[in-house]
Amino acid sequence: MGETVNFKKNLEERLAFLREQNESIRLKQAGIELKSPDLVDMACSESEMELSLQLHAKNEKAMQEVVRTLDSLDSLSYGICELCGEEIDARRLRALPDAKYCINCQRLLETGAMSA
Repeated sequence: MGETVNFKKNLEERLAFLREQNESIRLKQAGIELKSPDLVDMACSESEMELSLQLHAKNEKAMQEVVRTLDSLDSLSYGICELCGEEIDARRLRALPDAKYCINCQRLLETGAMSA
């Protein structure tokens, strides 16, 4: 696939963005913990902390997928649907460089007609 270099660049940029975002969350969490707010501020801070932790966890999962995809680029299995074994359309990979499934299998998964 001739666009592999572009896909790899996009994936590496996404990984860097996710890492930066998680570092920002970590630093923000440290700042929240240093404050000694009143009860209302504490409630707001706890709510904000919970949302930040959820985003952090989501980013960690996304980073694992990006790393898995980058590894598949190196093993030449990139762009191959993990369910049917067919090549994933380049347009889909441009939109979702870490797509694991072709559009047909993805639709079947989303409708519940197939399981991964």
